Amino acid sequence: MIKLSTQTTQTIKFIPRQGIIECLVIENEATSEQVKLDLTEVVDVLGEELVTNGGFDTDSDWVLSGGWSIENGTANGETDGNLIQAINYVGGKDYKLSFTISNYSIGEITVRNGNVQFNPTIFDSNGNYEIVTTASGSYNSLLFFNRDNFIGSIDNVSVKEIIQDTEIHYTTLDNHTELEINVTEGFLQEGGSYILKALDSSSN
Repeated sequence: MIKLSTQTTQTIKFIPRQGIIECLVIENEATSEQVKLDLTEVVDVLGEELVTNGGFDTDSDWVLSGGWSIENGTANGETDGNLIQAINYVGGKDYKLSFTISNYSIGEITVRNGNVQFNPTIFDSNGNYEIVTTASGSYNSLLFFNRDNFIGSIDNVSVKEIIQDTEIHYTTLDNHTELEINVTEGFLQEGGSYILKALDSSSN
């Protein structure tokens, strides 16, 4: 059991007594009234991979211009040009694009869905990036455009249609799991005493 503050929203670290948790409840110690916590995570259900050779294992499947090259498992930009692959988007559908920038030195690139730029539009540092976009029309390419003398590497390129969002309900919680607790306004009364209880199969 964990003592809680009276904030409506709070983050706590939870250490389960056992691995299988059936539910968590917040209990008013004075009245024994309980609020059951809905432990869910919203995740995207994705379609098939639309990018071929997104890991740049071979110098193929991409159209290069200007200073772009493929070697050592990455696409490497230098000063100008485009990195392009044909992708068949469907207007009105949502897509998730992800990619990695490494070995960044200088400059900027933009990423385009056909002729339309993704948002955010400019990338100018190392990192793992993920973008969700709705195709506004039927386009046929994924394009990395060297906008401002970009020098760096691109890897792990992926484009997948977002089929739907779904909720995943937790059945196990690892040690030190961080939980953001949201409860009904007014349940945690100032001056009250509340505990977080984990109910597992041994509690029945």
